[in-house]
Amino acid sequence: MHRTIASTCIGLVLTLQSARAAEPVKLTIQLRGAVTDTDAEVLQKTLRSADGIDIGDATVERGPRGPFGHHFSPPIEIELSDPDAVDVGALAETVSAAETPSRRDVPPSLNLVIFDRRAVVDEDDIGAIREAVRGVNGIDPDGTGTIGGVPVEGTYWIRIDDSGDARIDEIVDVLREASLEYRLLKP
Repeated sequence: MHRTIASTCIGLVLTLQSARAAEPVKLTIQLRGAVTDTDAEVLQKTLRSADGIDIGDATVERGPRGPFGHHFSPPIEIELSDPDAVDVGALAETVSAAETPSRRDVPPSLNLVIFDRRAVVDEDDIGAIREAVRGVNGIDPDGTGTIGGVPVEGTYWIRIDDSGDARIDEIVDVLREASLEYRLLKP
């Protein structure tokens, strides 16, 4: 009898803990495919209509043409209201489906932006990030342009694929385990 009550109580506690919503997570993203002002507006509407995402007053702006013609928007801060319900992978999937006028030439995608605490970006750290995220769902560490850095901004990016499988907690955990000093928001 005591064992049954104890098992029931433990099961109830575990059920209540798993039913509780995850804490909101603030992070920084960039959107690929913001070639024109119209593309940026479509991407803005896509973010604003996504469930569980709060972009506050952030505005998606068209991005300058990069060396590979990708047109990334400037970084914007967002909040995942409940990462258990909608995570960075689901958001990347939604962004990738956005019907931008330029999608044929530059398909939309989402990059997670991380800030180096030392404000120093180098090739060794890019390699360390690549190795840290190897095996993380929703990230192809060996894909062209999926991981990189912008030294003058002290930032790195990690492209999140459109599978919907990437989870911010898993990404944060592997970066922490690799002892990489980063932030999800600009210091």
